[in-house]
Amino acid sequence: MAGAVWSIRAQKAALHAEQKKHSVLLTTARDEERRSSQHAVSLLIRTFLAERQLSYSALADAHATYAGKPMHSKARITRTPSAMAISYIDGDRQGLTAGYNQRWMWRQKNGAPLEAYAEMAPEAASVVARRLSLMLENYSITRQPSGYIDGRPVEKLAIRPVSPVDGAKGPGKYLSVDKATGLTLETETFDHQWQRTMKSTLSQLDLSPRITEATFASPETMSEAAKRKTWMAHDMGHDRADVARVTGWQPPEPKYLPPGFAFDSVAVHRCNDGSTTSSGVKNRTVAAMTRYTDGLNTLSVFALSEPTGTDGSPEEVCDFGPGTLISRRDNGGFVIAVADLPATTLRKVANATSPQRATK
Repeated sequence: MAGAVWSIRAQKAALHAEQKKHSVLLTTARDEERRSSQHAVSLLIRTFLAERQLSYSALADAHATYAGKPMHSKARITRTPSAMAISYIDGDRQGLTAGYNQRWMWRQKNGAPLEAYAEMAPEAASVVARRLSLMLENYSITRQPSGYIDGRPVEKLAIRPVSPVDGAKGPGKYLSVDKATGLTLETETFDHQWQRTMKSTLSQLDLSPRITEATFASPETMSEAAKRKTWMAHDMGHDRADVARVTGWQPPEPKYLPPGFAFDSVAVHRCNDGSTTSSGVKNRTVAAMTRYTDGLNTLSVFALSEPTGTDGSPEEVCDFGPGTLISRRDNGGFVIAVADLPATTLRKVANATSPQRATK
């Protein structure tokens, strides 16, 4: 009997010791996981700041899939905190130059006249902070095995949704961040099905680039170019009244949004429709747009009139951006929802949106 009692006590003591050991190991693992998570978030914040504070030039090699078509290009990039110039030197976009300077985005093809492409609202620090905050709420940021890009040591991050919508696994990204500067040297982008849609790698990094007056198109040059040809997009921040005045439509307000999405901005979106004026100039369809974000993914909702001179399909005359697109007629106009989300989710957004004419 005494032996049996001793055996039971010994077993309890052994189990208690194992439990204590496991508890210590679990606590240590949790501490390490917590430290790793904190480091990953700090690294993400660092790369956000580096992209907005440093000047550099580099060679970019990009492989992408757009509208189901594989594309490859090489470009020379020069960037400052307020401007960027991209000169495509090889691949599908060879001969194209593009970039932005302060609020204006521009592009130029094989020596043709410079074209002002979009006018953006100033990116306030509070807007950047809000987008980063949304990303940290909706996505997990984890460290991956480190490595090298073009001989430079990098730390790698994986960005994945915490709770993907039904039918989705993404979207997400892998970032390879330069240890010395915080710049992202490689980006892999994955869609909502977790299919890779782009891989872009920077090499030949130069942190003291030669910048002259000719490096970037000046804001004055772009403003003059915009007078010759109406640009596509005009971001207006929170100015809903101005969007309504220009487009004739109120910026759409869906009564349903996917979890995690919040209001970002409103804008005017322009595109050629299928008709022309008596002088042969193409008419332009003008849409009111509201943009929402979850910190990484962007949901754009458009309200516009039915294009003329076509079969009535807005997709035939306008580029509404990458992602899944759902459209429907309602209230004498069109609603279009675009995002990297399953069609069933976007259909809920479109069905919960009614285009409203601007009141005079």
